[in-house]
Amino acid sequence: MLAVIPGTALRMLVLNGTGQGPINNLVVPSLLSSNYAPSGQSLIAVSVMGNPAQDDSRLEADVRQQLNAWFGKGITKWRHLKTLRIRDALPMQRPPIRHPRHHDPRQPNGILVCGEFGNPTSIHWALYSGRRAAEFILSDKP
Repeated sequence: MLAVIPGTALRMLVLNGTGQGPINNLVVPSLLSSNYAPSGQSLIAVSVMGNPAQDDSRLEADVRQQLNAWFGKGITKWRHLKTLRIRDALPMQRPPIRHPRHHDPRQPNGILVCGEFGNPTSIHWALYSGRRAAEFILSDKP
């Protein structure tokens, strides 16, 4: 769900640590680039896990209810822009999945492997494996 709202100073990634409600996380990308929203407004991106069964209007109502509990009645000023349902955003990950911290990026032929290859699929682990490969290069380990 994307919304444009009057300017906000919410300079953080908001994670739903309770597991309750449809929202997984919320971020304000227009704080990263002013090109993402008109002057004086902010773009809010809300992520929902999975593909909820309810239609988009019911999903929006459920998201708004949770946002209201988090931020109060001010969210009534937020204008809904679009609901995007992204099927297969990440590939299916079937166990066993080895923990990236236990994965040696060095291959016998001297090549370093990084990215989501051989790691759990997420931007976090892709960045982690890239950093780890760079650390091997910088440390001059054979």
